[in-house]
Amino acid sequence: MSQIIAVGIGGFIGAISRYIFGILIIKNFSIPFPISTLFVNFFGCLLFGYFINHNLINHSNFPIKEFLLIGILGGFTTFSTFGFEFVSLIQKKQIQTAILYVSLSLILGVFAIWLGLKFNQIYS
Repeated sequence: MSQIIAVGIGGFIGAISRYIFGILIIKNFSIPFPISTLFVNFFGCLLFGYFINHNLINHSNFPIKEFLLIGILGGFTTFSTFGFEFVSLIQKKQIQTAILYVSLSLILGVFAIWLGLKFNQIYS
């Protein structure tokens, strides 16, 4: 149960942090490019990569992994998990699976957005 609470509190912190970072980036960079999402995803992946092998995560009694990686960084960006899973497949020498995973994630994700927009047009 404490792990679920840790994920929830971390997710709350991560989602709010993403919102604040997004606002700050948009205010400081006025360009026609989704720079805030790009920055948040990069920063989240950087932190995920740093913390994944940190001793605090591997040897802690408190569910710090759930709080920090799943909660905060998961709320901040799910792209960090996607990036980690891709790198894990590459490290396991599962190159074809890694390429398939990236390809399907991008194609199906974009298709799902398009399909959701179509459903909205049809049923509105």
